[in-house]
Amino acid sequence: MRQELDVKTGAVRGAPRQITFHKDDSVRRARISGQGEWIVYECGADLWIVNTRSGSPRKLAIEVYADDRTNPDRLVTYTSGMSEFAVTNDDWGIASHEMGTKLSQYVTQGLFAQYEYRYYTQTAARFYRDEYTSVNGVDGYLSGDYRMNDLSSHLFGFALDMDFTKLAADSPVLQRMGAWFSYERYFNSNNYSANILETGLNVRF
Repeated sequence: MRQELDVKTGAVRGAPRQITFHKDDSVRRARISGQGEWIVYECGADLWIVNTRSGSPRKLAIEVYADDRTNPDRLVTYTSGMSEFAVTNDDWGIASHEMGTKLSQYVTQGLFAQYEYRYYTQTAARFYRDEYTSVNGVDGYLSGDYRMNDLSSHLFGFALDMDFTKLAADSPVLQRMGAWFSYERYFNSNNYSANILETGLNVRF
């Protein structure tokens, strides 16, 4: 909505006027320019821009080619004290680190447990801002994706793997089957979390 104000008195002039007219989806993450002339927002899977005076929204045509980016990886392997560690950076200025470990435990014949922990952290993309003062963003880039911001995350996992060949030796049917179950708990510093539960059944023919 657009509402005119008297710059001298601050009094409202006229009725509010609608400036976006989307029917298929709602407006999200709207950001207004410093001069108040433009608003950038998300609608559906696209970015839109609208002039607050004319009220004529238009979709931004953004093309990103993966071949234009470089993504050098560096993998360092340690012989003790660590099971996983990776350092990466790219030309968007994001430097990330990932460290994790896994532990497998023999429970009994045909039953194994696995425990997992993974830590991930990254710096923000050089063009990411909470608010942009220009419709051109930073060097032509605009993003409302929280994954482009500073981020750290934790993942805890637990899994069970059962081989019925050992657990049900007297059953010809179960001897050809196995099952697995896993649970993962994920959360990050940008207020996003998830519980991931998976289970499956294997049948050997």
